[in-house]
Amino acid sequence: MIAPRSFRLQSLALSALAIALMLGVAAPAAHAGVLYSTGFENPPFTLGPFAGQDGWSIFGTTTVLVENTVVQSGLQAVSVDGSAASQSGPYHSDFSTGPLLELSAGIYIASSSSQSQWQFAGLGSGLAPFLGGIDVLNNGQIEAITLGYPVIGAFTYNTWNNVSLLFDINTQKYSVSLNGVVLASNVAFCGDNGPCAGEHVSSYSDGIFDTFGGGNDTGYIDNYSVVEN
Repeated sequence: MIAPRSFRLQSLALSALAIALMLGVAAPAAHAGVLYSTGFENPPFTLGPFAGQDGWSIFGTTTVLVENTVVQSGLQAVSVDGSAASQSGPYHSDFSTGPLLELSAGIYIASSSSQSQWQFAGLGSGLAPFLGGIDVLNNGQIEAITLGYPVIGAFTYNTWNNVSLLFDINTQKYSVSLNGVVLASNVAFCGDNGPCAGEHVSSYSDGIFDTFGGGNDTGYIDNYSVVEN
């Protein structure tokens, strides 16, 4: 299960060659497979409660809705209520052993008088363990989910940001890009749901966007995709 905050857990698509150069591995064969991609449009998504639509699930108690007020493109996106009592949010399962796997989405976090903390990440089956991802702290700083949780950048509120996580299951490393700019590369996989001790993670399964709760803000996600190379 997802770890509590006490453990400090917290894009523009790049070409296969760019991914390979960034991660320091040989370029893969010229093929890619889209495991899942959606802009949350109708069909199949309809306005209202999000759970159960097109294979999406929710952990925790937050309210998650398909809405048409704040969107990156098209007519619909998904909102997550930051006032939840505990860490919670939506996730989608798309199993892959890679070796290269890109998880990306447009993410919008509204500013508020009480800002919660947010997370976008990739995990193994059953929401454990973390490959890696980002935490957006309540001051807008971005931490990489890895040993030591280093600050790697800043998130701009009240606008859409493209976040890309590029996982290399062979090397157990990943990179983080924000709006097409690489914030960090060769970041070690977390490997667990706590201190990020770096245990081996053999596959990707779940992509999550969640709040740690306790705020009065709202986060939005649009144009979500999982691409295998």
